[in-house]
Formats: sequence, structure tokens, C-alpha cells
Amino acid sequence: MDHLQTQSISLPRLGLGTYRMQGDACRAAVESALALGYRHIDAAEMYANEEAIGAIASSGVARKARCAESRIRRRLPQGDRAPAEG
Repeated sequence: MDHLQTQSISLPRLGLGTYRMQGDACRAAVESALALGYRHIDAAEMYANEEAIGAIASSGVARKARCAESRIRRRLPQGDRAPAEG
């Protein structure tokens, strides 16, 4: 599979996006994608599907050979505001 080199990280160019996937449907999609050769699973904390994404751990695909990308929402202390963009 073709890889993208960015910031000293090598990522497979083709990945499975899991936005709006939940529960058994998400788990099945992750398992199918891995069986088909996908090695990049895109996730985010705000998708709230971490448990289903966990199927990657029992996939039999070596940890070294797979990439689970996740974005974590930055939480600011109560009352603080995010910096203005610009």
C-alpha cells in the first residue's frame, strides 16, 4: 500500500473513516476493512465509538503494521475561551 510521509510519520494513504459509525456496524466495518488490507483507521474522540474501534486490537494485524489515528478534543478550563483564529 502507498504511504504518505508527513512530520516523520508514515501513514497509509487509504484509510477507513469512522465518522457517524457506532456499535456493531462500526466494529464490523473496522474488521472488514482490516481483512481487506486497510491499515489506517481514522477516528476521533467526538465520534464516541472508541469501544467499537477497539476491534482493531483483536484483528490479528500486528500493531506495527496498523495505524489508528485519533483526534482528541482540547478541553479548556471553565470560563476560558479558545484563542481567536486569524
